[in-house]
Amino acid sequence: MSTDQTTDLEADLAALEQRAIDGEPVTPEELAHARERATLAGLARKGQAARQEAAERQAAHERREQGKREAAALLANIDSETDAAAAAVIAAVETLAAAVAERNRVVEEAAHVLDRVGLPSPNYSHLDPFDVPNLDREYFVSWGHGMQLNKVTVAGESHHPVAVASKVVQTMGRAVQTVSLGRKVEIQR
Repeated sequence: MSTDQTTDLEADLAALEQRAIDGEPVTPEELAHARERATLAGLARKGQAARQEAAERQAAHERREQGKREAAALLANIDSETDAAAAAVIAAVETLAAAVAERNRVVEEAAHVLDRVGLPSPNYSHLDPFDVPNLDREYFVSWGHGMQLNKVTVAGESHHPVAVASKVVQTMGRAVQTVSLGRKVEIQR
């Protein structure tokens, strides 16, 4: 039953009741019948509104559930590429650390070779550390405190041991500069 029909039945009932109030002849059956029809029409209208509201709620619920599924699908593998890239960076840092360790081993081995053949080293306890008899300024080893290798000079080129952490940080800094291409890059923790 449409809203217009319900309104018409309610108007008919009101008119019938007014007729009774005005003293016009109205039978109880007519009044009861009009009330039942108006009540039934009102209930039908309420039922239709409730069904409409339930259908709208269901449609809204289904839209929300679909949205949840879409968002979950979008984010399902959100970190797979970044995790793989991060793993590649870690592997590259491990490779860099191994290369630095090997480089330092070779520098130290070269220093031991020069020491074994008896080439003199600068004496840093003198005013002029290079004022050492037979010192070859092109080939020498410079030791620090506690016989810690400072550098080895071969063919006039000095080679210092490199701290792995410093080399990694320096390299990562260069990588960030290269990637940022002049843009401001903030590293967040």
